[in-house]
Amino acid sequence: MKKILAAIVILAACFAAAGPLFAHHGVSGYAAGKTVSITGIVTDFQFINPHAIIYMDAKDDKGNVLHWQGELTSPNHLVRAPTPWSKETLKPGDKITIVGLVAKNGSPSMRVDKVLRADGQEIQQQEDQ
Repeated sequence: MKKILAAIVILAACFAAAGPLFAHHGVSGYAAGKTVSITGIVTDFQFINPHAIIYMDAKDDKGNVLHWQGELTSPNHLVRAPTPWSKETLKPGDKITIVGLVAKNGSPSMRVDKVLRADGQEIQQQEDQ
């Protein structure tokens, strides 16, 4: 009986310790309701977990170049989009527009809701539901 109780306690401790591994950071760092649109040139595209990242240069209203970072959904979702994404979907030099929620702290960072090519065509991020 003591062995069973000890095994249950050890198992419970393992589950308790693993709890934070299932947490998700959410979008609390982004300003809800403050959607903006930024047009610029892709400098890098990281098709990696947990979220794909677009790096791009865009000019502000004064002509200064800002180095933007756009966080997308996971590559797992992107490969299941109507037109599947890959690490080749965006390349350095591509002109795009990203639309989404900007960082609350004022940094040039955004949670991307929409990506548009130079011709205005949207690159969808998720399957239609």
